[in-house]
Amino acid sequence: MRTVPTGESGEDSRTRFETMIRDTGREILDRREQNGVWTVFIRQGTYLLFIMHRNDEKFMSVVFPSRFTNDDLIRNINTTLKDPETLAKFQFKLKRVISTPYSSFLIHTKDDLFTGFDTIAKVYPFEPEFCLRELEHAFGAVVNSGIVGLAMVATILGETGLEQHLGGYQPDSPAEGMFR
Repeated sequence: MRTVPTGESGEDSRTRFETMIRDTGREILDRREQNGVWTVFIRQGTYLLFIMHRNDEKFMSVVFPSRFTNDDLIRNINTTLKDPETLAKFQFKLKRVISTPYSSFLIHTKDDLFTGFDTIAKVYPFEPEFCLRELEHAFGAVVNSGIVGLAMVATILGETGLEQHLGGYQPDSPAEGMFR
C-alpha cells in the first residue's frame, strides 16, 4: 500500500504536511512518534486538536478530544447516567448530535463510566488534490461538532463549564488561523 507520492519519503510528506499546518496560521505545539503512529498537536482557537497518522494508512485523522479530566465531574455525569435506559438514550442523542457527513466520533469509557468523546475527520494529504481548504474544513468540522456535543452534554446533564474540564483547554488563548 503506497502512502506517499512517488519519490517522496514518509518524513518528507510529514514535513510538507507540517508546513501546511503552519500555513493555516497554527503553531505545532508538540509532535510524537510511537509504535508506528505519528501525532502532532495544535490549537484551534482555545481547543487542543491532534492529527494522527499510522504509517500504513493513506489518511490522517484530525481529532478534537473531549475527554473530561475532573473525577468529580465524571462521577456526577455517571450518577445521572446510572440507569441503563437513561445511558442508552443519552448515547443515542450524543451520537445523533455529533455525527456529521464530514466527521465521525468515538465515545470514551473507563471502568464502564462515560468519560468523554472525540470527534474525528479524515484528511488525505498524500493525494495530489489535497489543499489547505480541506485541512481548514477538517479543523472546523471536528471543533464545531465537538462543541455542539459538549453543549448537548451540558444541557442534558445540567453541567456548566464543561470546557474547563477538558484536557488542553485554554480560555485565554488568542484566536488563530482563519479566526485571527
